[in-house]
Amino acid sequence: QLRLSNPRKRHFDDHFVDVTPCGDLEDTRGWTSVDVVYKGRKLRFINTHLDSFVEPVRLLQAQELLDRPASVPGRKVIVGDLNDVPASATLATLRGAGFRDAWARAGDGPGYTYGQDPDLRNVKSKLDQRIDYVLATKGIGVRDVQVVGNKPRERIAGLWPSDHAGVVATLMP
Repeated sequence: QLRLSNPRKRHFDDHFVDVTPCGDLEDTRGWTSVDVVYKGRKLRFINTHLDSFVEPVRLLQAQELLDRPASVPGRKVIVGDLNDVPASATLATLRGAGFRDAWARAGDGPGYTYGQDPDLRNVKSKLDQRIDYVLATKGIGVRDVQVVGNKPRERIAGLWPSDHAGVVATLMP
């Protein structure tokens, strides 16, 4: 009942470059996509990680998503660490292209996904931002969405699973 085809990957054309005395350090990011047929219904699934440092670069990368993997007609899903808050220009651009935030549609509470200490040793959760998303176009329903890896009982050997919590959405194609 599930068929995958047309896997693609690409680095973004625009990315952050930090000029240092030792030379330029490039923070390349990118996307992957695959076409999915599930129970006869088609969609394009896109995974990405946008720039962490500069909002104008994130905005250019979001536009590149729309111009490249998300440019096909039909239903689409974008998931990933978008490194921006819901009220940002980056998210507004994706909403303007018809992508709807699964958390805003079915989530409960703030849905924070980022903020644990880099060494993951903080005892109390420090998640205080929502920067990880599941976005879907019209025709894709959201049955359930939840944040995982954000509860003390989910720590492993005293560490959080990641500095990010995960977003798990059950979509109805």
